[in-house]
Amino acid sequence: MVSSPILQKQYKDHTVENAVTDLKNLPLNATSVHLQPIRNIAVTIQVIDESDGRVIETITGKASGGGIKMNSSSLIRRTGSLTLSVDPDLFPKADSLMWFGNIVRVYVGIKDMSQSNSTVNFLLGTFWIDEGSYSIDSSKSEISIMLSDKMTKYDETQLEYAMKIPVDTPISDAMRLVMENIGETDFGDMIQPELGMVVPYTLEYGVGDEVTTIITALRDMYMDCYCGYDVMGRFEFKQMKVQRADEVSEPKWRFDSTANDRADLTVSFKESYNLKAVKNHIIVYGGTSEKTGLTPSGEVRITDAKSPFNVDAIGDRKKVVIESKYVNGDQCMAKARYEIWKSSNFQEVANITCVPIYMLDSNDIIEITHPETKEVARYMVDSFDLNLDVSSEMSISAHKLYYIGLEYGAEMIPIVQNFIKGINNWGWISLAEERIKDCYNMIGSGKNQLTVRFVDGELGGEQASVTSYATSKTQTMQIDIRDFEGLIDTSESGDNGRSAGDYADRVIGHEMFHAVMNDYLGHDKAIEIPVWFKESWAEFIHGAKERFKSSHPSATQSEKRTMITNTANAIMGGTWTSTSEAYVSAYITAIAIYRLCTTDMWKNLFINLRNQNNLSINFLLKLLPIAGTNDEVKTLIMQEINTMEDVWAILFDDNDTDTGSIGGYHFMNLYNTKLDAEDVFNNANATVDSIGFNLKIEK
Repeated sequence: MVSSPILQKQYKDHTVENAVTDLKNLPLNATSVHLQPIRNIAVTIQVIDESDGRVIETITGKASGGGIKMNSSSLIRRTGSLTLSVDPDLFPKADSLMWFGNIVRVYVGIKDMSQSNSTVNFLLGTFWIDEGSYSIDSSKSEISIMLSDKMTKYDETQLEYAMKIPVDTPISDAMRLVMENIGETDFGDMIQPELGMVVPYTLEYGVGDEVTTIITALRDMYMDCYCGYDVMGRFEFKQMKVQRADEVSEPKWRFDSTANDRADLTVSFKESYNLKAVKNHIIVYGGTSEKTGLTPSGEVRITDAKSPFNVDAIGDRKKVVIESKYVNGDQCMAKARYEIWKSSNFQEVANITCVPIYMLDSNDIIEITHPETKEVARYMVDSFDLNLDVSSEMSISAHKLYYIGLEYGAEMIPIVQNFIKGINNWGWISLAEERIKDCYNMIGSGKNQLTVRFVDGELGGEQASVTSYATSKTQTMQIDIRDFEGLIDTSESGDNGRSAGDYADRVIGHEMFHAVMNDYLGHDKAIEIPVWFKESWAEFIHGAKERFKSSHPSATQSEKRTMITNTANAIMGGTWTSTSEAYVSAYITAIAIYRLCTTDMWKNLFINLRNQNNLSINFLLKLLPIAGTNDEVKTLIMQEINTMEDVWAILFDDNDTDTGSIGGYHFMNLYNTKLDAEDVFNNANATVDSIGFNLKIEK
């Protein structure tokens, strides 16, 4: 093909400036250019010869409109259209630039105002031309081109030769074999799925079988894989890693309509729910073996306390699936995991209209701050539709992510058994309840259930947590046994070889404050209480002197005191960060409130809270009515923090072994002795597993 002299001159250089072709590894300015208050964009089109990959032309200034659509669930993931001004070389006819047999790459460039007006060009896809048309009327003449990614090439394509895939072939190898069989040579990410994800039986396909049917069958064989073409036109086959919170990548974009900057870009937000479809217990049965008589199976429940759909929150909602073609447990388990993941994730869908974000891709993780509830949650992008004109918008559909609680393996059973022994024999729950009753005058009703569940999470993360639900009287205490790998089975206090502050009875003691308070006040009232207060009182139960010592290690005593005091002021103002320093400051605040209380005030502290309404409003005044306004109470607390020299002296005294717990030597002194890490709770005195709950310990 010979281009016109004009095109030869205009499109001499085929280099695309600052081209972003890898949407998983973005340049540093990828986000910042989207946030500029003024956005200057330009569409660049590369026309590529399919036969040799050579760039025929690079076209700028010709696109007047069009759009790009992405659908993660479709084999043809990206489709698009281009509206072009009329040009002899662009007219849709044989041997033109926009004709069948050529490939089109579409870029949208944003000028980076901070880099001498350089342009960052985001690749939106590599497309094959589906159809073209030309229209003319009294006002305009334009060319319209319809585009689809490379999978369109194989739509309705049939095998020319019979193909056999042997049993036990890794799934990714099988997928590559199919694609190579039809002539594909350009591959992107072909990640090896989990061990055991192999073709479970010999697959045989004959002449005339449709290629897309085979691709779909392999993709869905273990149900948590996806495939298609990336923006560069390379075939990829991946496994979704979103069923565990620690597997999920950092969000590519954060939407926050409450922010006062350009970071949001949101025009509108809508969320829809389909809660009838939620299932939290999936059992999958495969086909019964004629040889052995055995039936493979897989079973998964939603047990994660943070999921509103877990079995404690909404009861057991079971679904049984029979897949006779499945021949092993790995297949059944993968299917169960996928089905339960779908049943918890795809029921809450967010639809966002925003200024286009050109760096988003299929299955990307985004974070959304709900405009009303202010809840921050992560979503996975299912589809989007963006226009290419200057004043364009983008619509995004994404589903909310919930995570499946992790099972623990056989190697963790001894740790679980030690925890059960600690709860049943050494009072790791009941002694904390007694301390809460004696010091806070608060106890569980004895009518409701506390489920103790063990999960195998990540080392150094959240050791334990307690969750209550608006939908159930049951609460869940979730213990991450990964953080207790060194648990000494003879230690009544639960020494796990880490710091004394991490003894199991102290960790559980902290969580039991949350459980008792939730039961005593009720879920709806408990969630209104500020986080800092809940954590301050939980820390006070077992003391936080060890955490105090480890905070701000390089600071002088004066500097450390100032930083802790400043943080205390910040958390009472509504800033909570869940850092160790925040917990220390919360603990200091609890001590100050304790010292400001009269005997009667202290005795009735939680009784008064139970009788109050709207605890989120003027909380300090309702908690501690010692001044006229909420701010005045806060001022008095800060004054106490700044002047309680005896407390600061105790905390800085390395020779003082008392943990600083309520009930210990320095605060209430219930036992007329110092309570060190081993003796915060007198485990030898334990007589029952719980005094305020019906315990259900999941083994």
